[in-house]
Amino acid sequence: SQNDGELSSVKIYIRLKNNLAGGIYDGKVLLSSLGAGPQELSVRGVVTDLIPPVLHCPATQEICYNSSNIYTIPSLAASDVSGIKSVHFSITGKTQRQGNGYDASGIFAEGLSVINWTVTDSAGNSSTCTTTVIVNPKLTANIPNSYSALFGNANTIYIGYGFNFMLLSAQANGGTALAGNKYKYRWSTGSTNSYIIVSPSQPGNYTYSVIVTDAKGCETSAQKTITVLDVRCGPRNNKVIVCE
Repeated sequence: SQNDGELSSVKIYIRLKNNLAGGIYDGKVLLSSLGAGPQELSVRGVVTDLIPPVLHCPATQEICYNSSNIYTIPSLAASDVSGIKSVHFSITGKTQRQGNGYDASGIFAEGLSVINWTVTDSAGNSSTCTTTVIVNPKLTANIPNSYSALFGNANTIYIGYGFNFMLLSAQANGGTALAGNKYKYRWSTGSTNSYIIVSPSQPGNYTYSVIVTDAKGCETSAQKTITVLDVRCGPRNNKVIVCE
């Protein structure tokens, strides 16, 4: 206001910086006028934080089953101008557990679970987001016993008796099958069939393995050891050893 040509009062507007955390901010203003010395005034600004934290939840995680039931999940990312006070998560669905922090890795049951994140800043504002975790069904594989000769032992080839080869067939179960209830196979011999025919010609033990892959890219393996015995005898190796 102005009285008899003199300035008796003035309003001062102070703009605070953007993105300041909530709180009280003190400062000083230096005033000067014609014919008068400068005057320093103390000012105070109050910032109320009404903006919740910004969250970046991990995307949906589709994971292959493992026997430990322990899985690594990417961490939550959160930011806030006033600072993060707490991070809590609650897991629902096939998995039931809760905890604190940005990392919800740990035990997950087979099937679909949802991580529900809640983040609170220092001003009391909260944000939520979710991450879906899918643990695919357990995939198993085995190679049944095979026989090359009548009355012979399983997984044994006898040189001089019975067939000199053996059929090994992989059996897969569970997981997510391809169309026609099929799976992909990769044998240690290089074959991609569900079976192989082996015919080692020298006595000894021979191990064959197979990796089975389902429609989700999940893998499991199985192996079988074949024993080769030379049971020929006689001067010309035209007889066989008979055990009673």
